[in-house]
Amino acid sequence: MHAAPRGELRVNATPSFGILQLAPAIADFTARFPGISVELMLSERLVDVRRLERFGRTCCIKEPPLITSSRRFQGRRPLEIVCGWVVLHLLFWLHVSPARLAEIYKTHLRRVR
Repeated sequence: MHAAPRGELRVNATPSFGILQLAPAIADFTARFPGISVELMLSERLVDVRRLERFGRTCCIKEPPLITSSRRFQGRRPLEIVCGWVVLHLLFWLHVSPARLAEIYKTHLRRVR
């Protein structure tokens, strides 16, 4: 009999990829493997991979291609962008589930486009 996997997994991603692609997958993953805690860091910054490698193994996901900030915000008003950012961050700090955040983000993008 094998022991259940346990430990910590750190994931860094852009907000769009993290919310749309990773959050639902992480919710399923943590339900399947409750002994593994997942820390999802979302940032638009380019991160030095060598700095990340000090914490452990790294990988690069090239598919699907990421949406850059300028294209994601194209056709939206600045106030709308800032308000959406504030709402998502507030909900995150109120411990709203990653799956629910992804749903809110997808619904908002569909409505805006």
